[in-house]
Parts: sequence; structure tokens; C-alpha cells
Amino acid sequence: AVLTLTRLEFLPDRRAIGDSTKSELYTGCGRVTNSLRELVDQVFGQRLFFKGHLVLPYYHSTCSGATSDGKELFRGNGEDLGYLQAVKCEHCKKSPFYDFKTAIVPGNKIRALFNGALPVVRKRDPFGRPLSVEVQGVKGDLSGYKAWITLGRGLGWGKIPGTRFYLRDLAQGSSGMEQSPSDSQSRIEIRSSGAGHGVGLCQWGAHGLACGGRSYREILSFYFPRAKVK
Repeated sequence: AVLTLTRLEFLPDRRAIGDSTKSELYTGCGRVTNSLRELVDQVFGQRLFFKGHLVLPYYHSTCSGATSDGKELFRGNGEDLGYLQAVKCEHCKKSPFYDFKTAIVPGNKIRALFNGALPVVRKRDPFGRPLSVEVQGVKGDLSGYKAWITLGRGLGWGKIPGTRFYLRDLAQGSSGMEQSPSDSQSRIEIRSSGAGHGVGLCQWGAHGLACGGRSYREILSFYFPRAKVK
């Protein structure tokens, strides 16, 4: 509730409502119960701040062991993302996305998403999430986050639910997207752990912390250690 209220104030004019990393899906009042209203009323005036300013709060389903640094993963466009620090999290182990998921897709489907080439990871963060991705024939590199968005939208999120992902050409045996398969008809194995972008609050982790008796303020401080609730 605190994160949603902060987002609504940070992004006015209905920009907070939608289906993207920066927005939230709104399904109407039909699911709102009296108990939920009471809970929201208790924190209604509270927001998340960093250096005295409202922040755009990010959260995701499952970090699968650790969240990533927002400045590294998102490559911010001048905004101060210092409140999105990486934290180790072992509280989301009950999530169905905690362990690696594997999917097999035709190589030509992936190539079609990247102008006929396969993306090659050049750099990963300490937690295994790609930060820099090279695509043959494309000037400059892509962020690992943008590559993940492209793969998820093109193949379906069930194939690659989390940003910690690896691709392996089953014909050549290369792994981790470190080599670019040459056969457009090859089969590519996708391994992905976690669910969502992996930055900010881990929802399954927050649930685990709450079940362990931690308060909402303690949970927010855990995932946003440099931000303040006030």
C-alpha cells in the first residue's frame, strides 16, 4: 500500500496506471474488501522518500536470492536511482519461480526479435543478471533489461520470467549467450530464475519476512535501505 500510494503521487495524471515496469494494473474496486480498506487507511499518509524526495518504487515477484542494483540494471536516464540498491534475499524460497525454469525455443524465433542475430551477453552483475548485451549488426550494446523485455514480449513471459537468464545453443553446446549460434534453425535453451526485473522489493520475500514477524517498515527498510518511510 505504501509503495502504491508513493507511485500514484510520483506519477500523477493516471500515468501510474498501466501494464509496464513503472506502472500498476488497476482492476477496479470489485476486489476491495473492508479489511483491505482498513489496512490502506492505516498507512494512507505514508510515502517512501530518498534524499527528501518522493521515489518511483519498484517491486517484482521473486528475486531468487538477491535483488540487483537499479542504476546498473535499468541504466537510468539521469534520474537518481541510488535508493535501488542490491540486497541479498533468502526469504522468497517458497516462490514457484525461485528455482531455474527451462524452455526450448527455435533459434530463428529469437533471431527475428533481434534483426536476424542472436544477443550475446558481455557483462553480468554479481548476481548473474545480464547488464550488457551485444547484437551483431546493431551499433552499441543493449542493456540486459531491454534484451529481457524484448525476449519476454516476443516469446511470452512464461519462457523467460526473470532477468537472470542464460541462453544455450543445444546444437553447439555454447552457454550463457557467450557465443552466437550460427544455425538459424537451431534450438535454444533458455534458463531463467526469479520472476520480474529483480529490482527493489521482492514480493515473495516480503511475504516471507511478514510471516517471520517483520513489520511493513522493517520490510521496506530491508529492500530500500537508503530510503525512508514518512
